[in-house]
Amino acid sequence: MTEPRPNVLVGRPVVLGPGEGHAMRMARNPDSMLLKANGDDTGQYYSTFEYNAVPHSPGVPLHMHEGHEEGFYILEGELELQLDTRVVRAGPGSFVLVPRGYAHRFANPGDRPCRFLAIFSPAGYENVFDLRIQLLEAGEPDPEAIRALERAHGLVPLDSPDRAARHL
Repeated sequence: MTEPRPNVLVGRPVVLGPGEGHAMRMARNPDSMLLKANGDDTGQYYSTFEYNAVPHSPGVPLHMHEGHEEGFYILEGELELQLDTRVVRAGPGSFVLVPRGYAHRFANPGDRPCRFLAIFSPAGYENVFDLRIQLLEAGEPDPEAIRALERAHGLVPLDSPDRAARHL
């Protein structure tokens, strides 16, 4: 994990229009992401994604991050989040912050798409998505290789292996 650099000015502004950014999609997950700002853009303080969850999306399995906080800012639609044992529904304008080490998952069980910003702090977790996509594009997904990659970057899976494999 890359640590934030204190008192360092970031070199350039980032201006992206609607639909712009580094596009990412997992092999079996129908949702999509646009990386809007990465660690190089923010002095390693945070990274930001626009996440588009299709209707009835299973989202991601229960997990926790050992080294990152994760924030969710809902732009449109409604997102269901499990925070440890508590389940909440968050609509437009809602913000949810998940501290590092806290069990969570999200899904879109509704009939409408849900679009939200996902913010990771510090930056660096955006690299996991690219590495994971590379593994998946190399052929049939190897769940153990995916798990090893995630563990190496501080993601601790807490869901059943069957549910997690469906997310690959």
